Amino acid sequence: MFGVSIPEVFIIMVIALIVIGPEKLPKIAGTIGKVMREFRGVVNNVKRSIEEEESNLETAAKNESVSKKVSSAESNFDNGDESKDEKDPEKNKSRKKNDTTA
Repeated sequence: MFGVSIPEVFIIMVIALIVIGPEKLPKIAGTIGKVMREFRGVVNNVKRSIEEEESNLETAAKNESVSKKVSSAESNFDNGDESKDEKDPEKNKSRKKNDTTA
């Protein structure tokens, strides 16, 4: 816990009891507990927001990559670039079959 050992916590509690007094110590301890709880909630919200943004950025990057590949494929198709298909004999066979049946 924050690099503080049990004896150190005990000493801090005794000093707080002496300085603050026994009447106000429970109220102040409760207030400190509430503040720490709220702080943890804020930190968790920030972590969650960062993780969501990171996930959104990763998804956007993947979508952009896919979009570039699709655009490249579309431009190759529009330009009639069949050089890759011509090297693949299986695709040529299926294309020739489709041409003869049509």
